[in-house]
Amino acid sequence: MRRGFLVVLATILFVACSVWTPAVAAPGGRVPDFRARTLDGRRVRLSDLVQKGPVLLDFWAMWCAPCQKELPYLSELQEKYAQRGFTLLAVSEDGEQAAPRVRSFVRGRKFQFTVIVDRNQELYRLFRVSVLPTSLLVGRDLQVLWQHVGYRPGDEHALEQALLHALEGEKQ
Repeated sequence: MRRGFLVVLATILFVACSVWTPAVAAPGGRVPDFRARTLDGRRVRLSDLVQKGPVLLDFWAMWCAPCQKELPYLSELQEKYAQRGFTLLAVSEDGEQAAPRVRSFVRGRKFQFTVIVDRNQELYRLFRVSVLPTSLLVGRDLQVLWQHVGYRPGDEHALEQALLHALEGEKQ
């Protein structure tokens, strides 16, 4: 009986640690540069995008209810701060077969931000994303300025504050 309990406990701890593994870099750390193709076929490179200003990498999926709630707020931030150099790069983990559904979803909501469908989950592995949504605000030197996992209403205010701080830092 005791051995069974220990096996169950070890399994729970293993799963919990797997789920809560942080993304590739905490605030202050650096993220790897990457190239990817957007939903509309353009090629983007993270190091090129951050030269214009801060980039929010938002990892999401069509099946993720919190992601669906968060995206309209992120879209508003993109519209509000795009002229100041902010870029929202939404990375969908839905895969190759879901690309038409993702495209329809984005167009149907009239989102104007850049979307990547991570067709083989390469970016999810590279950034060690295990919880959705996961957001990383990245500065010019590919340094993580802010990181957040999950979404609850109101989280967008903390992001906006971090974004404003990053935009002020870009002026200097």
